Amino acid sequence: MSGINDDIRKINPGNLIDLYEIDFNPIGLNLISYLCCYEDTEGKSLHFQGHNYTAFPMSFTGFEKIGSGAEKRPKVIVDNLSGLFSTYLQSSGDLIGAKVIRKRTLSKYLGTETYDESTFAKETFYIEQKTLETMQVVEFDLASALDFLGKKLPGRTAVANACTWSYKSAINGSGCGFAGTDPTKWFNSLGTPVATKDLDVCGKRLSDCKLRFGKTNPLDYGGFPTLGRM
Repeated sequence: MSGINDDIRKINPGNLIDLYEIDFNPIGLNLISYLCCYEDTEGKSLHFQGHNYTAFPMSFTGFEKIGSGAEKRPKVIVDNLSGLFSTYLQSSGDLIGAKVIRKRTLSKYLGTETYDESTFAKETFYIEQKTLETMQVVEFDLASALDFLGKKLPGRTAVANACTWSYKSAINGSGCGFAGTDPTKWFNSLGTPVATKDLDVCGKRLSDCKLRFGKTNPLDYGGFPTLGRM
């Protein structure tokens, strides 16, 4: 077996396939999701090196390398019609810190059971922030693992326009201390009033925090609004 690095130089190397692994273990969830883009695979799930990669409605952009200027941050948009990702967002701090691995392989290697690093190229990213959440989709910015070289622990991700706290989950005096007992302060992720506590979902913006704590009161906001400002 020559491997993907040799095959890609051939005139007809075959179809290039992108496979994705979302590892939630770094944020405390014992889960790894194996996915492939629904449109890229025409709705077919794929098997590679012992794992089934489920076809899922999502799209990735920004992986392109450029020769000058700032590198683009990859983005991922995932389907949220089932509410699955909104559930994850509420329970696990917007999934910030979850690992995203992209494996690029060729169609000829699909179906293999033996793990062989020569059959794929791998890139590792981490979810840096949630940039959009609706009933239809959720969008995330990704950061390259290279962005964290030299970082010392303990540390904390500094995000300008999104709170990283788990909603209504203050631990040891740190985190979101909103009690959520006042029906007049129940809102959905878009900041619209809702009638029941079950529909109360924080949109993680500074404006959402002010709706609940008051514009002039101290806020339990886990973001850093002044980042990037001169």
